[in-house]
Amino acid sequence: MTVDWTLFAAMRPEVRALRRGLPAGAPVRRTGIGPARAARTARRDGGGGPVAVAGIAGGLAAGLRTGDVVVATEVRADGAAATALPCPAAPMIAAALRRRGHTVHLGPVATTRRPATGRHRERLAGTGALAVDTESAAVLAAAADRPTACVRVVADPASRPLYRPGTLPRVLAAVRALGPVGPALVEWAAATTVRRVLLAASGPENPAGAGPATLRLIAAEADVLLVLGPGDPADARRLVEAAERAGTPAHLVGDVGEVDLRWLAGARAVGVTAGASAPPRLVARTVAALAGLGADDVRERAADTEDVRSTVPREVPVRMNARYGGGLS
Repeated sequence: MTVDWTLFAAMRPEVRALRRGLPAGAPVRRTGIGPARAARTARRDGGGGPVAVAGIAGGLAAGLRTGDVVVATEVRADGAAATALPCPAAPMIAAALRRRGHTVHLGPVATTRRPATGRHRERLAGTGALAVDTESAAVLAAAADRPTACVRVVADPASRPLYRPGTLPRVLAAVRALGPVGPALVEWAAATTVRRVLLAASGPENPAGAGPATLRLIAAEADVLLVLGPGDPADARRLVEAAERAGTPAHLVGDVGEVDLRWLAGARAVGVTAGASAPPRLVARTVAALAGLGADDVRERAADTEDVRSTVPREVPVRMNARYGGGLS
């Protein structure tokens, strides 16, 4: 399934670096520098599909080095948390970049009207943002409710003033490091087909997740099943094996960051269940990440009885509200 998506970058060198890692004809658009230009370009060229923004940025957090990658969990206009635009799929994008050898950090990215220096930069660092740029918030704001992603490579770390000798070599090094970002975002875009999440309903008889009958119900509807089992527990492995016997691809993961976006490419419905060792917060984080790929329908599925002969379903729609939102905080 081909996904109509758009990738934005501010400068020509960034666009060229990203295109080197993308298929021919990939939808990369140059915004120009600054939030006003970025907003105009995103509104004009953003299409109707998922939107990503990538490029270089200034580091804010101590310990970030030139060439490190920041995958935004949220993007803040003017660095203010009240303006945050969430990017819930960030842990899965980070995993795709780590497979390509990047040093990756997850956290907020701030967008300002002009390059941040001196006390302004110190103030932004105090908000908890990891990096700062001048376009991301403007681009993602134009995406409305579509899936969004933001990936930034650190050029000038917090320990190095922006306007000093050595800045240009660091910028060039960061631009070169953008090459693997494009393929990781291609994987993300291919996974933004997810529309429904099927959860194993828990209860007093089955507090850990799916019993045999419920698992069969979910496996019959899902294109792929994620079994949450930190520490590779035996009960979670049995759930994976049962789903695969039912003909549904299943994967055991200990955390959202272990989900491989390639498993989800083209999937419309993703099943989620958990082993006994999986905390409820992990389920919430996983649902939030899938919502970041476009899922807007979460349903709890259960059999009326967990007797293995039962196939009578019980289905409870679950609104995408605070129960499964905010899973990255």
